[in-house]
Amino acid sequence: MEFGKSMLENFLLNNDYSMINHGSWGAVPKEVFDYKMKLLRDHEALPEYFFRKTLYEEQERNSEAIAKFVGTEPNSVALTDNTTFGVNSSIMSAPLSEGDSILVQSFTYKATACVAERIAEQKGFIVRTLDIRLPIKSDDDIVQLYANELEKYPDIRMIILDHISSAVPILWPVEKLMNLFRAYDVIILIDGAHAPGQVSVCLDELQPDYYVASLHKWNFVPRSCGMLYVADGRQESMHNIMTSFKYKARPFQKRFHYIGTRDFSSLFCWTQSRNFVEKCGGLVNI
Repeated sequence: MEFGKSMLENFLLNNDYSMINHGSWGAVPKEVFDYKMKLLRDHEALPEYFFRKTLYEEQERNSEAIAKFVGTEPNSVALTDNTTFGVNSSIMSAPLSEGDSILVQSFTYKATACVAERIAEQKGFIVRTLDIRLPIKSDDDIVQLYANELEKYPDIRMIILDHISSAVPILWPVEKLMNLFRAYDVIILIDGAHAPGQVSVCLDELQPDYYVASLHKWNFVPRSCGMLYVADGRQESMHNIMTSFKYKARPFQKRFHYIGTRDFSSLFCWTQSRNFVEKCGGLVNI
């Protein structure tokens, strides 16, 4: 495939409209959109069979492929609608109580900060904000800012860290920061909304407690499709923010399989989206 204006032929975008905000909504290739429509027709043809059997087979098949893409095992990944869904479930499930605090920072996505504030009001913990100013001179300066904050506030029990921030696109030194955070034994939630599809992600190497991402942003998956990674030691206590029939199911992924009658088709288009990326020459070429 050739890049440039001719690439528009592969999308449904209005030719009079210049789509430059790919990070918020993404764009779906025609061939992937057509596959989603096929799934919907198949679901309509056999709705009973789909909700009783196909749904769970597709959940497992797609979560296995997505887990491989982000460098981890399938038993650590659940499919969700988006990053915000995963953030809600992670913070609500984290072992936080009155007297603890969560650390966010100046560039934390607003919706993520709002989730922390709302759950803090319910559980009685505190949300602290690390003030980071531009320009940022080096990774080491960022690490030192966090180290100073952890020394200043020993009540910090959880840290929410962007992998790539949203409004101001900064690739944060997550590997270096993870080493620091482990030394202080804090719970780590990485907001990876913009990372998979832009940078290589290997969660078995990073080893956060929670990692959430939206795959419809940079991977050409139909809206909406997200993923939630949960480390082994956090899986038993992980619960879907949307309580339904399977809220006590094991393994934890089953708690996210079915949350009521809805359209699941976007979650099941991963392979087709990857095929489109490969036709473009892969992520490196893009």
